[in-house]
Amino acid sequence: MDSLLKLGYSNVKVNENYLQSPNLTEVALLIHKLTKNREECENIQVPFACESTKLYRNLMGYGFFVVFILSIVGNCLNLFIYNSDQIRFYIAIRMLCTKLLMNTLMMVLLVPQALRIMQYWEPGSKIDQLYWKLWPYQAYCLNVFGFCAMWLTVLMTAECYVHVFFPSQSKTICTKRNVSKGYLAIAIVGMLLSLIYPFNRKIHFYNKCELIIVKIRISETFWMRLYEKIHTVANLFLAIVIPLTLLVFMTASIVWKLIIRGAESGIAHRFSAEKRCVTRITLITTLLQLVTEFPSIPVFLYAVCFGPHLQQICNWQTMSHFFGLWNASLSFFVYITFSTRFRKSICRRVHQVFHQCCPNWISRPSELPKLRTCSSFVSHGDTCHRPLSPSAPNKLGFYPPPNSAAESLLSFNLETQTYVCTTNGYAGVKKQSDSSCVSSPSSSVNDSFL
Repeated sequence: MDSLLKLGYSNVKVNENYLQSPNLTEVALLIHKLTKNREECENIQVPFACESTKLYRNLMGYGFFVVFILSIVGNCLNLFIYNSDQIRFYIAIRMLCTKLLMNTLMMVLLVPQALRIMQYWEPGSKIDQLYWKLWPYQAYCLNVFGFCAMWLTVLMTAECYVHVFFPSQSKTICTKRNVSKGYLAIAIVGMLLSLIYPFNRKIHFYNKCELIIVKIRISETFWMRLYEKIHTVANLFLAIVIPLTLLVFMTASIVWKLIIRGAESGIAHRFSAEKRCVTRITLITTLLQLVTEFPSIPVFLYAVCFGPHLQQICNWQTMSHFFGLWNASLSFFVYITFSTRFRKSICRRVHQVFHQCCPNWISRPSELPKLRTCSSFVSHGDTCHRPLSPSAPNKLGFYPPPNSAAESLLSFNLETQTYVCTTNGYAGVKKQSDSSCVSSPSSSVNDSFL
């Protein structure tokens, strides 16, 4: 009996020692910590982003692939037409092909972003982490392509402006060398302007509550803040305000030259087809550019004045991105809608390809009617003589900017023949067509492109 009492007393003694040990305090602290972490995880707030809104997911996720398919099909068909034997050597066509390639590359680079918005992979997975590591370089390329495409539009309008207002100097101004210089200048400025993304955008991953949170951090130093301000202002003016202003100015000038002043001086009667074509081209071009670029202006202005508070400008930013997609995709469908000549050229080009593949089954396509105009030496008289060796096709048509109703239509199948008009031994350069110097009924270079 005494032995049993001693054994029970020893057990009680052990339990009392256990209760007095520090393990209980550690367990209580652990339970308190777990409870607190659970409350924090339940109350955790993911930072607001435009991508989390329903509008952005629908437009830039599901809607993107609709625009993407239209863009790939339209741009490929445009390149298919532009690289025909008759027009591929024109400088304007080369610029148009360059812009189409940039637009296509831009759409391809946006595919991973659309897949992430549609939650094609799990957030925080290895694919997601790889995407965010490459995101600064993706943003860099997208901004470079967008900047170059915008200024190529201005360059095309400038070429049209030179042909209208300075026809005697157009051949010396619109040369391959000058176009190459323009390419180089646009590319350098675009690459320098977009360096902010790989230079001051650092991606950090945080694991919290079994969630991997992605944060894009920028430097908070004085010089980097100043650099951000300068970049935002420069991007606003160089990528949006200045090119749009130039585009509107040159478009209005061309319309004024060919419509208002042309009607007063009687040019409208002789160049009515030219007037209608250029008017339609310039108005559609200006409308497309203004509509697609306008939502970007409030975004940049708000960012300059108040900082990048995404919640306040989220809808504007969403529409800006979506309209940018359409701007890179609409050109082909605008051409095919507004130009009968373009539709016929597509059918003829397809017919030609099928004839090359199956010459025994498919007949040779008929040639499109060739237009004749006069860029010649003119005298005081009215006698015109053809030269013994007609010159090669001369690039005298107006070349409109991309994303317009006739991006290349004004240079399809043009065969310009030079006539020499002499009387009393005097010869002079004639700048515009005259009925006395055209072998066929009076028509302009662009008559059939309406």
